[in-house]
Amino acid sequence: MTRTILPSALLLAASAFALQWLEPTRFRCVPGRTQARLRLAALADPPPSLVFKYAVWQKSSMSGPSTAPQAPTPVVVVMGVSGAGKSTLTAALAARLGWARQDGDDLHPPANVEKMRRGVPLTDADRAPWLAAVRRWIDDRRAENAPCLLACSALKQSYREGLRAGRPGLRFVWLTGDRDILHRRLTERTGHFAGPQGLAGQLTTLEAPAPKEGAIVIDIALPTERQVERVLEALGHGGRPGPA
Repeated sequence: MTRTILPSALLLAASAFALQWLEPTRFRCVPGRTQARLRLAALADPPPSLVFKYAVWQKSSMSGPSTAPQAPTPVVVVMGVSGAGKSTLTAALAARLGWARQDGDDLHPPANVEKMRRGVPLTDADRAPWLAAVRRWIDDRRAENAPCLLACSALKQSYREGLRAGRPGLRFVWLTGDRDILHRRLTERTGHFAGPQGLAGQLTTLEAPAPKEGAIVIDIALPTERQVERVLEALGHGGRPGPA
């Protein structure tokens, strides 16, 4: 009789030790755990594999879902006045990173497009529905956890603050440079509603990003490939925005 009881006692003691090792802070009973423990104890000679499986099951059943914070979805907004090359740089970055991209000009309501076609500066009221559409597009990508790139003038600090609010993974890339280059590009390009007649109004409206905004400043005179390399370097090479 002793030879039968002793191994069982040792195995049950080993089970208790394993449970205490796996769960050193507390021991709780929940429906199902007590029954499993009693069934294990009722066995005259429980196999070691069963004792181990029970210990692992008890530990895993008491572990809650992971609460580790997720990194924010990267969002890069390429900003600047007309002719700075926002669409070109955004497309080049998307080709390198494989991210979703959107040209903010395509989100303007028809009334805004017509005003810009005539060279009439947009007001804050004109831009309000457009900025709302931009925010919705960003939020849709964030809901999908899809890193994204957006070409958007974002001329005023208040516009940029509205885009950044509640979106911790968002960074701005500011394309800036010589006015003559901007004017020449706008004069030479075709198929776009914004021409050189609106440049003066945009430059007047532009509020240069303050250092605290953490914008990545890129010279428009650089070749596109060099611009891409500088942006990726500022983002940490992997394309995920670091702290502003």
